[in-house]
Parts: sequence; structure tokens; C-alpha cells
Amino acid sequence: MNVSIAIMAHPQRAAWVAELQAQLGDVPVAWAEPPYATKRDRGPCWRTKRAALLLHTDAPFHCVIQDDAIPCSDFVDHLEQLIQRGERVYGLFYRHKRTWPEAIARANVALRHGRGVFAHNNILGPGVVVPTHRIADLIAFCDELDPTLGDDDRMKLWLRANDEEALFALPSLVDHRVGPSFIGHPEHRTAWVFQA
Repeated sequence: MNVSIAIMAHPQRAAWVAELQAQLGDVPVAWAEPPYATKRDRGPCWRTKRAALLLHTDAPFHCVIQDDAIPCSDFVDHLEQLIQRGERVYGLFYRHKRTWPEAIARANVALRHGRGVFAHNNILGPGVVVPTHRIADLIAFCDELDPTLGDDDRMKLWLRANDEEALFALPSLVDHRVGPSFIGHPEHRTAWVFQA
């Protein structure tokens, strides 16, 4: 396999983790530890994402999926096809965000051409893929940032510092479960278009 997978998870979502492992296999889990993230301090989200990144194997790519993600059918096969596009950071979940007008325009163009990808210099957490040899640099950069920043914001700043954009899969390879957020995000943060 060309990609390893790890789950980042909160202990209160252990049942969802069991469901993910039933679908993905016995992949390792980075469990959040107290103090847990809050709306004002999302630093613990980075701490858990960081731990999940370090669970990579020697595969060329590493995927981190969140406990509240729903992978598409044949997820690993789709993942393997996606990384054939080259050594990039990949976003596996996309939803329209009002503050991302450029991303919305690019996504609309990409979807008109059927399945594919579009590039954007942001990232959304439910599923990401990073070239394994770049994980050390990503962690070193993100560790130096504002300690209250969450994982998505840190990864976004790393992408921009490297003048780089992530490739978002369309349709998304993971969806987001509907339900309450531990850090005050709105509910119904579902994928714009999901592979299913």
C-alpha cells in the first residue's frame, strides 16, 4: 500500500472509532488527552493531529482521518487513485464556505468536468493526506505557531508559507457526521458532494 492511515479521536467518540476501524482495518488511533480543546483554545486539536501524523509508516503518503468522518465505499482504493496525481497535500473533505469565494469558483469548475480535484491554499480537517517525508517539516513549522491555533489553521499557514495549495478531491472521499462539535462549530458541516 502507498498510503498509511491513522485516526485522530476523542475518547467520547470511541464507538465511531470502532466503526471506522471496522471499515478501514486495524489502523492506529491517536487519542485526545486532557486538557481538551475549547472554542477559545484549539491547540489540543493540533496536539492530537500531530500525534496521528507521527503514526505514519514508511509508505510514501500518510492519511489522517478524524473520528467524526464517514469514509466513502472503497475508501482505500479511491485514496490510492488520488495520490497517483503526485506528491501533494490532499484534502479529502470539502464544503462550500462563504469566506472561500475562490475555492467555490474552482470547485464549481472542477465538478463540471466530472470527478477530479481542485487546488486551494486552505485545508479542512476530516481527512487529509500528506507526503510522509514532509511530516517532520510540517510538525516543526506548526509547533512554533500560536499555541491556541487548531490543526486546520496551522496546516493552512504551513501551506501558505511554502507557497503551496492542497488538492481537494471532488467528490469528497469523506463526509462529516452531523452532530455537535466539541469546540463550537455549527452542525450540518457536510460535504458539498460526497463520493458515497
